[in-house]
Amino acid sequence: MPDLCYHPAGSIVRCMRCDINLYCRDCAFRITPFSEDYCNACFEEQSTSPIDYCGNCNEYEIDCYKCSNCAGCCSCYIHLYEYKPERFKFYGKNGKTNDIFMGIELEVENTGNTSRKDAAKHILDIANPFIYCKDDGSLEDGIEIVSHPATLQYHLTSGYWDLILKFLKEKLYKSHDTETCGLHVHVGKKELTALQTSKIKFFTENNIEFVEALSRRTRNSYCRAIGKKKQGIKVGQYLNTTDRYEAVNLTNESTIEFRTFRGTLNKNTLFATLEYIYLLVKFVDTISVIQSLEENVYLKYIEFISGKTQYLENYLVRVLGISKKQIDKTEGENVCV
Repeated sequence: MPDLCYHPAGSIVRCMRCDINLYCRDCAFRITPFSEDYCNACFEEQSTSPIDYCGNCNEYEIDCYKCSNCAGCCSCYIHLYEYKPERFKFYGKNGKTNDIFMGIELEVENTGNTSRKDAAKHILDIANPFIYCKDDGSLEDGIEIVSHPATLQYHLTSGYWDLILKFLKEKLYKSHDTETCGLHVHVGKKELTALQTSKIKFFTENNIEFVEALSRRTRNSYCRAIGKKKQGIKVGQYLNTTDRYEAVNLTNESTIEFRTFRGTLNKNTLFATLEYIYLLVKFVDTISVIQSLEENVYLKYIEFISGKTQYLENYLVRVLGISKKQIDKTEGENVCV
């Protein structure tokens, strides 16, 4: 750690203006009450070249990027980890009351010569305001790419993910082939009943081997199964968890978070993951709580998805080595080996 001050290492982060120098969150200079912290060099530079203030959106450049009222006045591309938009926009609304909206968090690492800042700028040029980028302390030299909530169809057909993933691969960014990157998907709590949520969590915990095979990732400190396979457990007790690192995280205020998936730059894998979650929400409506506790209920899920996907069925054939004939009829077969 640089010899900056006596504060703990967790307080030392990158300057949000130059993205190069380090500063201490606890004692770094503050330019205005409205802006974030900067390293000493950027603080001194602003005296002759002030940080821009956008009169359209009432934000300093550190806090906005080409918002709907701006004409590119801002130059900040990577938000702090704690950042959340003041208001989420829901993409793909078509008037249906039972739409399922999913938000994506995709972690990527830089292994090439394109800086995080330049990569984030290009990603925002492609997909702003649908996408924004954040820091994440679990990454070595990477960024977290975050989407606003959108329907499955919007994610699949907007074209944003196709362009983003293609760009990242061209610039030698990686996700699957790292030890640090995950793919997290959020679904709004308002779109789910407590019963649906409990069955999703039961399904995940009691079929964790299937979920791990599908996720290309085993349990770790950032995504763990709690292993409660108890027939008599109360739904309320099961949902009252304080551990945000469980495979299905229920501690967020507005969403449930699926944390099991390994990161990916493969469009087919990303879209198969979204189809898996979308159809899991639909599937749990067809089974009872008792059935969701069964260790082989994933066989019923595989049968349920037959003919309903563009990507997931082919993904199961590729990853689990099962045939489409088995997907069409899985009763009594153990295909997760």
